[in-house]
Formats: sequence, C-alpha cells, structure tokens
Amino acid sequence: MHLENTCEDFVQPCFGAKEDFGKSLKAAYSLLSVIKSAGARKMLEYYIEIHPADRLPNRENFNPMAIPSILPNIVLVDVVRNPFRFKYRLAGTEVYNQWGFEVTGKYIDELVQAPNTKHSQIDRVAVVATRQPIHRFGMPDLEFRTSFREMEYLHLPFAEDGQNVDMILSYLGYWAC
Repeated sequence: MHLENTCEDFVQPCFGAKEDFGKSLKAAYSLLSVIKSAGARKMLEYYIEIHPADRLPNRENFNPMAIPSILPNIVLVDVVRNPFRFKYRLAGTEVYNQWGFEVTGKYIDELVQAPNTKHSQIDRVAVVATRQPIHRFGMPDLEFRTSFREMEYLHLPFAEDGQNVDMILSYLGYWAC
C-alpha cells in the first residue's frame, strides 16, 4: 500500500483475521512501481525474494548480510501487544545519525509526542492490521537533526507464525534540503 504524506485515520489493528497471504506478496510487487530510492528498491526486492507464497516471512528468513549496503537505513521494531506498542529492536547508523540519539530498546510512544498522529506509528499499525507492506514518500512529520526535503519510508511485515505480524522491518531514506 502506497501512502502519500497525508494524515490517515488511525488504523485499529485486527488480529487473528484469516487472510490470503498472497496479498502481501502482490502488494510488495505493486510497490516496485512507486519506490523512489535505490536503497528502498533493494530492500523491497530482497523482501519479495524471501517472502513465502503461503505465509508472511519470519525473522529467520531475513539475512542482513544479503543487503549490507542498506543496513545503515534499516530499522527493526517488535510489535508488542497488551498494550499495543512498537519497540525498536535495532536501528542502523544513518537512522541514529539523523535522530541524534540511540533508539534501540525504546518504544515509539516514549520518543514521539502524540504517536497516534505520526506516520512512524500510523504506518506500522496499518502494516499489522493489513499484513501488507506500506510505502510512504513525502515530508517527515518528526523532528530530526537534519532538515529534510522529503523522506521515503518502507515498512515490511514479518511473522514468526507466518500469520500474526510480530516484527516490522523498515527502510528510511532521507533527502536533505
């Protein structure tokens, strides 16, 4: 699902709904036509390569050494339930450089004021709810150390059980002013 930089309604997660996991793979293929950066394209192509046809990929399917050139722009978050939150498992060096502080081990709602109004939360909720990749390109809605003209976000669902999203792998691309 491709999103322009508009404020979408907060998407409530729907857990346990049966879904055709081929939709996730089809959505990933459809995003190839809107990806703007070489890094996001490389991430998406690799995701398509490791995505099983009958379920979502899991963390074991992902080998970071297959895409070393884009690791600085990668973020991996755990999906936590009860309460529903996102916890940064790791963030690449470029993400650290742009934020100006370490995010690993922290929850999005600890770092962002009004997280339910910010794309970093809204887009990940949509990934959990739809079990499909999300792409967004536009002006950032968070403050960074550097001013950006635009950002490219790509959020990809992972599920240990192949069905319930429990991790989201993201690529963050930055275009400075």
